[in-house]
Amino acid sequence: MTETLPWVLALSILLQIAAAGVSLRLAVISGFHVPWLCISAAVALMAVRRITSLLGLFGVADFLDGSQVAEYIALTISVLMLLGLALFRPAFERIQTRRKHELEAKDALIRESHHQVKNDLQLLQGLIRLQQDSTRKNEERAFLKDLDSRIYSFSLLHESLYRNGPAEDSAGESGLDAGREQTGGLSFKRYLERLVAAVAEKYADDSIRLRLDLGDYPVTPKNILYAGLVVNEALTNAFKYGCSGHDTPEIRLHSTREQNQIRLTIADNGPGLPERALENQELSSYGLTLIRTIGSNPGWKTEVGNDGGTVVELYVPADEPGPQET
Repeated sequence: MTETLPWVLALSILLQIAAAGVSLRLAVISGFHVPWLCISAAVALMAVRRITSLLGLFGVADFLDGSQVAEYIALTISVLMLLGLALFRPAFERIQTRRKHELEAKDALIRESHHQVKNDLQLLQGLIRLQQDSTRKNEERAFLKDLDSRIYSFSLLHESLYRNGPAEDSAGESGLDAGREQTGGLSFKRYLERLVAAVAEKYADDSIRLRLDLGDYPVTPKNILYAGLVVNEALTNAFKYGCSGHDTPEIRLHSTREQNQIRLTIADNGPGLPERALENQELSSYGLTLIRTIGSNPGWKTEVGNDGGTVVELYVPADEPGPQET
């Protein structure tokens, strides 16, 4: 044991000198010079203490009172360490303040980005509507109207993200619900309600009854957008074709939570879709193709069929698993 002690002391000395050098380097990099210098000096004195112990083993430091020197060095180390740690408190406060400012700047940049995107989408919508008003062909007008509705799905999402506040995104509601907390202020229910209202306004048919039974769930903004695209296509089809030939036309939207998915149903009481479009995907319309494409994503599922009218079933991935609803 005595033979290996000098080697242990020598290794300890080297490590403590290296630690002192690292502390000096951190003082330069971090900008917090005084705390790191105190810690560096304390670690260097640890090395000095080990050096005196090593010299004592070889009888070189007999002229020194080893016990007294060690105690004085230990006291100085304790003072320097305590001083360095105490001085780190304002340093940590500066780090927190700096991080807060960086987060605020990042948040402002994201908001500005969303604002610019929203403005660009609104400009694009304005150009489409201008073209829609100037064309005389019914097919072109219908195409531009559908295109305007699809772009509005994106614009509405960016507007909601830009606002990012419960008071603005849920007027008349109190508190934060689970869905809005999970999406940073963006409400799944509120987004779909506003989208439905916008599509209904485009077709302005007061004879069609809208029945909404939507819950709010934790869904990511990306998945909310995909769900909005499906709802937009299903509603557009229902307003254009699904409610014809019926005395009391009706469109229903209903959502439930099923473990790790949100089941969203869009149904009407019209004549339904042609069987050939359901059986042969090559004969499907663009809207039906878009619905099926979104449903092919991992975690998603779409079912389109006829049951007293057209029924579109959409299964949206939820942010967090939930209990099975009955």
